[in-house]
Amino acid sequence: MYRLISQQLALATLALFMAATLIPAVADAKKKKKEKAAPAEEAATEATTGPAPAAEALPAAADLFARNLEAIGGEEALRSHSKTFIDATMSLAKQGIEGTMKIYTEAPDKMKFVTEIAGIGTSTQGFDGTVGWSNDPMSGPAVLEGDALVDLRRGADYYMDANYAQRYKEMETVERIMYGAYDTYKVRLVTPEGKEEFNYFDVETGLAVGSESIQNTEMGPVPVQTMLLDFTEYGGLKMPTRVIEAMGTVAVEIKILSVTYDSADFPSMALPPEIQALVDEQAATP
Repeated sequence: MYRLISQQLALATLALFMAATLIPAVADAKKKKKEKAAPAEEAATEATTGPAPAAEALPAAADLFARNLEAIGGEEALRSHSKTFIDATMSLAKQGIEGTMKIYTEAPDKMKFVTEIAGIGTSTQGFDGTVGWSNDPMSGPAVLEGDALVDLRRGADYYMDANYAQRYKEMETVERIMYGAYDTYKVRLVTPEGKEEFNYFDVETGLAVGSESIQNTEMGPVPVQTMLLDFTEYGGLKMPTRVIEAMGTVAVEIKILSVTYDSADFPSMALPPEIQALVDEQAATP
């Protein structure tokens, strides 16, 4: 469940960056001389700082995923829930930007998240099990296609912590290494679509505490690093209450305020009218 949350926070962070018109900031940063990355605890941009002795035997990647599943509470606890609402805040300290985030997820693969930034507006993105969509102040309503749709569909997998064997066609533990303050096993992953990702599992607790991937945005492929911190139990499952997402040279910190499972007044995950209109228009186009 909490890896699902980290996936969705990465997707929501993309929307936040675009809505906050950070494209010029990222472009300017690329022109500057490269500086030493800050610690992952502060900006999540320095992921590796020290390999373990080469003689150490590395655990199998599948075993690390299985250990993580038990560490968060076990498969039975995970599958006991089918709907989750997360209320969170976000901030980009260097840019002076603050906002709120609301994430709704429903098994097996529906999701919607809403980010609101004062002075900029509200951005929404969702997946109803078939259609991926977005609606933000910059570009208006849109139906997602291609890599953006693939990323959203994968991020909507409610039980991804238990579905790891089906989510990747290649899994390999490549080294033991420091990821921020964590002593971790680094696992290389390849999705069925051929996309490469890396996950980091804490040696001590077994929890998945970070990830690295490439997200496709309107400004092209951008590296995204995630650091998961301050784990707390909600509804029988452990999850981080603080997440740091770094995209390029920009970092956003997300703080989870509350997690609610299986609420009776959970909102509908049906397509909004403006998105349904676009879907109908596409279907009617030869």
